[in-house]
Amino acid sequence: IFDTRKPLAVRDLKNSQTPYDEMFTRQGMISFLGAPLIAKDEVLGVLTLYGREEHDFTGEEVEFLSTVAGQAAIAIYNARLYEQTKKQAGDLLEQERIQRILKELSQDITKMDVDSLLEKLTSPIREVFNVDISDVRFLAGNKWANITIASQNLVQRLPEGGGSRGATDWVVKNRKLIAIEDYQERKEFTPGRVTYMFGVRGFLAAPLLAKNGEVIGVIRALCKEPRNFTAQEIDLFEQ
Repeated sequence: IFDTRKPLAVRDLKNSQTPYDEMFTRQGMISFLGAPLIAKDEVLGVLTLYGREEHDFTGEEVEFLSTVAGQAAIAIYNARLYEQTKKQAGDLLEQERIQRILKELSQDITKMDVDSLLEKLTSPIREVFNVDISDVRFLAGNKWANITIASQNLVQRLPEGGGSRGATDWVVKNRKLIAIEDYQERKEFTPGRVTYMFGVRGFLAAPLLAKNGEVIGVIRALCKEPRNFTAQEIDLFEQ
């Protein structure tokens, strides 16, 4: 039906040359009538009827099902169109939200002291990405400096710390973002102070690049439960 774009009536499935799904005959279905769902010259699917007795479908019955299928196809097509339009509107709103976030993050940052700047970077990220912890840290030689952590109802600073073989160091060395669904499953990375202290599992980190391309620090979004960050979330975080 899908390939021919035409209705099909079968009096007795078992004694027909027409291929069929044996599941229906196991359920006692004998006769069959189907019509294509066509809208805007596209076959969307097939509308089918089954009977438990042999039945010679009349021309009127075939025509009636075809009419119903045509109306159903138009309804399905319009529903799809509506969902597509709604999704496009949602995508537009999301893009506007992203631009608003980026604008808010960049606003007045050149006039802020370091503590205020770091708090402005971390607190909104925790809320926007719905994560448990957001932190930012800067490189000072071979150590991390100005480590600022935003967790629930608290923004705190950590003293300078040494490097490790964690995913944050991987970000610095490779100069690119990393997203990890479950940090505790990644045995190649040793947990640092923050990941150990909060029991971090979902892990997203991106390098902070100076105008000359130098990596000056790392910003992270962290969860206490495994988290599969979406491509859209990763793109926004990178921005």
